[in-house]
Amino acid sequence: MMVLYCAARATSPERYVLMNEPTIRKMREMGLMGMADAFKAQLDNPGIYESMPFDDRFAMVVDAEVDKRKTNKYNRLLKSAKLRFPDASPEGFIYDGGRKIDKASIARLLECRFIDEKRDVLVTGPTGVGKTWLACAAGKAACRKYKTVRYIRLSELFAELALARETGRYTRAIAKFAKYNLLILDDWLLYKCSRDEQRDVYELIEAREQYNPTMLCSQFTEESWLARIGNAASSEGVIARLTRIDSVRIRFDGDSDMRAHRSLLMAEAKV
Repeated sequence: MMVLYCAARATSPERYVLMNEPTIRKMREMGLMGMADAFKAQLDNPGIYESMPFDDRFAMVVDAEVDKRKTNKYNRLLKSAKLRFPDASPEGFIYDGGRKIDKASIARLLECRFIDEKRDVLVTGPTGVGKTWLACAAGKAACRKYKTVRYIRLSELFAELALARETGRYTRAIAKFAKYNLLILDDWLLYKCSRDEQRDVYELIEAREQYNPTMLCSQFTEESWLARIGNAASSEGVIARLTRIDSVRIRFDGDSDMRAHRSLLMAEAKV
């Protein structure tokens, strides 16, 4: 009786919400947060939605749930990608003339077709020209397409695999890194590899080949990679796989310091 009395004295939108509160609660219990919010919004604004056909109103509620789930999935993928520059984006990439980059090549890269085509990406150039920023922008673009992404510096990868080797989880660790739709290895071959690290590179690239592409960011040209990884038979196989003719190549030339440029832009934005 108390509920009916309160409902009777309530305004029209409040009455609608009160009568449908069990339905909204069930939606939330089932994890249909988008539908629940959209349904409540319709109840809160009957003057806007009452004249609409039921099919249209129901479609709006379903669309809200789909959009909510897509947003949540994207946010989870972006968080798990662990991008070094999470604010990097395809829209924010700066086509600076000092780096002598091909705008069309960058635009194609950021479309992320190379992931479905399973083509590795080799990004090379001097320190500070924006290789990591571009890789993170590509990683974010891939997340928008609901691809699994992981960014990691090569030295950090070696440390993680070394620990896995000591604790008997090496095979599992390789499998974890092999499954990402896009693996971004930054500071590729910044230091010469030990024997264990040679094996790590071989096992990882072997596990990912023909399944998922790898993006490598390095300040060294392809021609020097074999000497830096080590002249083992396995190393030759790794380099041959990564530097195939169909691999995507992005080369930064020039001496543009994008770190200083970004710092300047950030300082100007605060003024």
